[in-house]
Order: sequence, then C-alpha cells, then structure tokens
Amino acid sequence: MPPTTTGIDPSPAARMRTKARQALKTATSSAEHHDRFLTALYQALTAAIFFKAGRGGEALTWLEAEAALRAAGQDPPTSRQAAELLSAIEAAKFSGQPLGADQRNDLLARTRQMVRRLAP
Repeated sequence: MPPTTTGIDPSPAARMRTKARQALKTATSSAEHHDRFLTALYQALTAAIFFKAGRGGEALTWLEAEAALRAAGQDPPTSRQAAELLSAIEAAKFSGQPLGADQRNDLLARTRQMVRRLAP
C-alpha cells in the first residue's frame, strides 16, 4: 500500500517496524525497571517478527514466531534464533527473578540485533 498524503505508510508491516523501534527505545530507557524492560523487549521482538511476516499483531508464542518467520521466507537458523530469544525474554519475565546488569545488557543487545535483522 502506498504512503498516504501525510507521507506515512499505513501498512501493518510499517506500523510493526515503527512499534519495534519504539519498544527498543523504551527498553533502553527502562533497563532498571524489570517488568517494563522485559515487556518492551517482548514488544520489540514480536513487532519485528510481525513486520517480517507482513502483518500486524500483539503476541506470539515461540512456536508461532518460528512458524511465522519460516512462512515469510526467513532462513531456518534465524527463525530458530528469534524463537529462542522470544522464549528467553518470556522466561526472564515470568521467572520472578530480577536480572543482573549483564543479563539485561545481553538480552537488549540480542534483541536489538534481531530486530535489525528482521525489520531493517
């Protein structure tokens, strides 16, 4: 779909790319707030996956994420890495254990790299 007269692309994929980038910014600025940080990482990664799949959405399981990426033509290793990262973010969020600085930095770096790979 072409951009509107305002120059904004209204397609689901474009919205998901914007959402992924905004969520990464939120994660970066809220690293000290465990739940907000992990929620933002989850949102960034799922939005990037939905971007790659060419559709909108809010939530995915790791199995759905891998299947959506594979269906969209993403290579199997990257599809699996994205699914495993999504699983790691969910595990950190629901474990109830606070993340150390190294763990936060690792999850942020891995998510940022995956978002750039899926939604350049």
